[in-house]
Amino acid sequence: MHLRPRAAHASSGVSRPDLLALGALALLPVLVYVPTALAGHALLPGDDLTQNYPLRVLAGELLRAGHLPGWDPYIWSGTPLLAGWNAGALFPGTVLFAFLPGLVAWTANLVAVGVVSGTGLYLFLRRLSCGPLAAFLAALVFTYTGFMSGQIVHVGLVQGTSLMPWVLLAADALAFPGRPLLPGAGRGTATGAPVVPSPWTPTGRDVRWGALLALATALTVLAGDPRAVSSSAIAVGIYVVSCSWRLGRSLGPALAKTVASGAVGIALGAVQWLPGLAFLHASQRGQSAFSLFQGGSLALTEIGALLALPFALGGNGNFGLPVYSGDYNLPEVTIGVGLVALVAAFALLPDALAPLRARLRPRHARPGPPGARRALGVWYATGAVGTVLALGSYTPLAHALVLVPLFGGERLQNRNVVLLDLALVVLLAFFLDDLLGRRLAARGPVGRTRAGTRAIHGGPLGTTPRRLLAVVPLVATGTLVLLAFVAPVALEDAIGVVVPGPGMLRALSPYFVASGVTAAALAGLVLAWRRLGQRARRSLLVVFVLADVATYVANASYASAPPGSLAPDGPGTEALRAVTGPSGRFAIYNPFYGGTGTAVFSLGVTDLNLLRHLPSVQGYGSIVQGAYQDATGTHAFETLDTTGLSGPLYDSLDLAALVTLPSYLEQPIAPGSPVPLPDGRAVRVDGTPAPARSAPARPLGASGPWAVRPGTPATWFLPSPTALSSVHVVLEPGSARPPAAIEVGVAESTGRVRWRSVPVVHGVAALATRRAAATARVEVRARASAVTVGAVVAAQPARRPSLVLDGELQGLLASPHWRWAATIDGLAVFANTRARGAAWLEAPGARSPDAPVVRSGTTLVTPGPTTGSEIVRVTSARAATLVRSTTFARGWTAHLTPVGGGRSRVETVTRLGLVEAVPVPAGRWVVTWRYAPESTWVGLLVSAAAALVLLAGVAGAVGRPFGLPAWVAPVSATAVGLASGAARLAPS
Repeated sequence: MHLRPRAAHASSGVSRPDLLALGALALLPVLVYVPTALAGHALLPGDDLTQNYPLRVLAGELLRAGHLPGWDPYIWSGTPLLAGWNAGALFPGTVLFAFLPGLVAWTANLVAVGVVSGTGLYLFLRRLSCGPLAAFLAALVFTYTGFMSGQIVHVGLVQGTSLMPWVLLAADALAFPGRPLLPGAGRGTATGAPVVPSPWTPTGRDVRWGALLALATALTVLAGDPRAVSSSAIAVGIYVVSCSWRLGRSLGPALAKTVASGAVGIALGAVQWLPGLAFLHASQRGQSAFSLFQGGSLALTEIGALLALPFALGGNGNFGLPVYSGDYNLPEVTIGVGLVALVAAFALLPDALAPLRARLRPRHARPGPPGARRALGVWYATGAVGTVLALGSYTPLAHALVLVPLFGGERLQNRNVVLLDLALVVLLAFFLDDLLGRRLAARGPVGRTRAGTRAIHGGPLGTTPRRLLAVVPLVATGTLVLLAFVAPVALEDAIGVVVPGPGMLRALSPYFVASGVTAAALAGLVLAWRRLGQRARRSLLVVFVLADVATYVANASYASAPPGSLAPDGPGTEALRAVTGPSGRFAIYNPFYGGTGTAVFSLGVTDLNLLRHLPSVQGYGSIVQGAYQDATGTHAFETLDTTGLSGPLYDSLDLAALVTLPSYLEQPIAPGSPVPLPDGRAVRVDGTPAPARSAPARPLGASGPWAVRPGTPATWFLPSPTALSSVHVVLEPGSARPPAAIEVGVAESTGRVRWRSVPVVHGVAALATRRAAATARVEVRARASAVTVGAVVAAQPARRPSLVLDGELQGLLASPHWRWAATIDGLAVFANTRARGAAWLEAPGARSPDAPVVRSGTTLVTPGPTTGSEIVRVTSARAATLVRSTTFARGWTAHLTPVGGGRSRVETVTRLGLVEAVPVPAGRWVVTWRYAPESTWVGLLVSAAAALVLLAGVAGAVGRPFGLPAWVAPVSATAVGLASGAARLAPS
């Protein structure tokens, strides 16, 4: 790109290099994301697929229907949507989902992230007097490497983070109003700017910049990720402190305007953070403090290694390289912004320390006003703060930081490295600007030329000590590459490989070789800097920066959705809906993610079930009701607490269908193979001992042995009806007095069990089935005394493998509570015969959702289409308690309207176990459930008041003839009064 300074554009006052750079930064994300979307492969990596995309589709549906996106009825048996943060339900990009097809709106959001991030950082760096080329390259690096590259799987996080440069831009403009936005880029132009203190009286320019700061702050909050909010607050806080260092006593006006603008922005985002904080306190995060806070902490050695070799633990499998094998996941450890940025940080270190040395000199010997020099220390401080915060529990400060409001409730401290990435990028821009044709007045005030002024042949690489300092990180990279070949296991152990071994690093050898060659070549460029011609230096430096960007792009996660996962319906979905009924919920049990592929995703793994409008007891997101998580364990992906399957817990949540993989129920073994037992031994099917080493490994999460008590049959399910030739029940060896016989039953297709008394010989009861009847269930009964079953082996006819009925779910699914219902795409589906439905009646004063159902009354449920609200028609001969299988949350009210006329009443919804209940008098009633939490209404009014203040201020600043400044105060007072009234009147 040709970005040499040219004359300013005649009409806009923007130079041609600036126009080219801004245009390229706006066009590049279009080229990255749109072609794949047009080809039918929209980029939906990681959590974007199973969380962020479906939540935004739901929010768009609610907005299109004219509803506030407050409640999600499809996950976790119902949960707050807006207050759950992850949906970014009122972010402008999410509003697009109300008007555009889902994938079109999603792609537009991804494009917007690249445009906002790139152009924002470019303008900020230009305001700091970097040249167009340096600012362009740095903006490219920030947007497509490091944190922003890895965290693209969390769209809300990168949406909020992309606004950070805009917050800094506005803060800088409020502190230094005399600094131009796009300074001249001609050679000889000094990079410093005269210090012009901000006046106390706000000018129209101040109001406009304050409005930008307020809007950027509000949008950061509305993006729905608290980490982006805290990171921006920390970055701008450090920057304002730096301004105070440079301005001294002149900071007061700028600080006041910055704080006021930020306060307006926070108030604008109140509709998100007020309900968000209210839900946060009731969530699983409100119950665990330090254990949650320390999650994702990075050791200093890990940070150093990942800065030098960001994919030393593997990548996304691109170009045949191995996938990430660390102890967390790749997006959370994708940090750093390339080798050139590390070189810049070391090369500029002497300049950063120069102001400290200058302050130690006598006043008459100091080199001019501090604002006349480029501020470097603030970025080293920002990087240091980001590093310390990313250390998390590896520093004693963690126990103090966990007490900080909002920040202390956030997990994944590794995400604080965004501050380090930002600092490195700004230092990179300064470094490039010094070396790509700019002159920097290193000493003396702006406009003064002294003998100490560094020209292009000098700069940060002008002396031998500086060049030696600059190659330090490159030596570190080379050392790590060398260790990868000579001591791979030791290196893997040091940087956090889960199972150290030479194989992984050997498979990564192409990456290590490329990194080593790049580091060596860059070191050669640095050391030979003064010997090369200006054009060669410029060209090579740009090439190395682009190589850093290419490294991250080549290893990035640009995955598309699995086939069928985004379809609104399909044969599998219809088959599952036939099991759940119109309102029943489902769950997928697959805690080890085995076989997670097209079959599971096509059914609507949570939260993709939102696209099918299939409700689930599970969910995937950052926060869930604390009591619900404690009872169900459904916060993690495709998991639930299986101990509740044998009791009434999931019945009241209307869990109608459980979907699982065959591996959680059975393990195929070759005919004649030994059978593994829970105690580590192995037996042959005839009961004689066999070498344990010759037996296949027991399945992960195997659940035996099983105790069978007299009078209570034990059930073993098969994942589908299977023709069996025999069943062998192997009793646990070592029993004191094995019974002479036990009863073994095989369920017929009708569900009836045909029982037979089977003698026990050598600890094995062998039952030969007749005509190889197909069955989905085997049952065992003890006679006089309990027996312990070590294994159940179901043999298939001919030479097909036998099936050892063992796995996580065996022993937890009992008949007749559960029954096999269907097989969908190879997945087993079991139906819950005791699911209670969407609503039911219990006796007055009931204290458990599992109490007996009142038979003298009826309920008819009409669910709302997407809002979570429901209408329940109740007929009861006497007073009763109406129970609804929706997770209890503050903000629900029940409006009771008598059928046939009469006075309506509003009843307070109370918690009954995990669900909701309300008293209902005798008679016929229409009960309408509505969700309107106080925090949401208060947040709406506060945001509206802030919007009026902002609009009034901006309108007054641009001179609109509406007399707005005269009524700003009364409007604001009225809005605050409305907010206070809403706080009193809103339903609890």
